Amino acid sequence: MQKWKAFAVGSIAVLVIVISTGYALAWHALPLCADRTFQDIQRRGVTGLEFGGRKVALGRADVFARIEGPFLVEAMYFVPVDLHGTTHVERYLVLPWGLKRMGTKAYYHVEARCPRGGLRWQEPHRPESRRCEVHYYASV
Repeated sequence: MQKWKAFAVGSIAVLVIVISTGYALAWHALPLCADRTFQDIQRRGVTGLEFGGRKVALGRADVFARIEGPFLVEAMYFVPVDLHGTTHVERYLVLPWGLKRMGTKAYYHVEARCPRGGLRWQEPHRPESRRCEVHYYASV
């Protein structure tokens, strides 16, 4: 019975050390992940649009990184399009020997789908008669 207790205590200690190392590595890599995401934005030439149609270049201050879990960091940026926009999230796996990009997701906060012919209204005073579907998504 004494061996099982020692094995259980040892296993829990190793698990705590691994998880705390993962969070420490993720915390240390926050600025590096944000910088890599910003460099990728610059390389691809990502720009947004203001309400008047004027292009808006994204700066380094527009990129935010947060810890998602042990060894996981998410870098996010928002691309405005008029009054709406898209939040882009890039996930990184942080290991002691480097970063690995896990993937990218885009969250469209308002997405309007219209039939061929563009946006038309049958009766402007009755919103239930619209021909377009508008989907609202929660922000990240």
